[in-house]
Amino acid sequence: MENMFGSDDVKDSQAWCRTLEMLSSGSDGRHDRVRSRVSAEPDTSSAYRTGDKVQVRILERPTNSTLIVLWSDPGRCFYGHQSWRVTKARLAGRCAFSQSVIREGDEVYRPVYTSVEPQNSQAMILASAVYGTVGRHAE
Repeated sequence: MENMFGSDDVKDSQAWCRTLEMLSSGSDGRHDRVRSRVSAEPDTSSAYRTGDKVQVRILERPTNSTLIVLWSDPGRCFYGHQSWRVTKARLAGRCAFSQSVIREGDEVYRPVYTSVEPQNSQAMILASAVYGTVGRHAE
């Protein structure tokens, strides 16, 4: 019995899978990068990377420790009514709402989940950027 796919189809499929992996990880395929300048900003490589098209809107603040957020990241995920809870940042990053630098230990909001981890589970919103912002879009 002959294989359903030709060898070229299998190679193309494997190449496509590798391309998708690189795109989803934000990698351009180069493993060794040298930073050309020294920066005072923290390393945010392991945090959620928001693109230009990400929309973040704080819909509601039911309590001081919770938010309801509309999150839209075209091609990646959409959450129309996502619960977020306040916590301490375990890693440095960037605020998805204000683009401010987040340092380890800062008070931040993060998506709440129980069984299924959302695509934006590594995203953070700096708590100090939230006050007085219900109903506003990220700027």
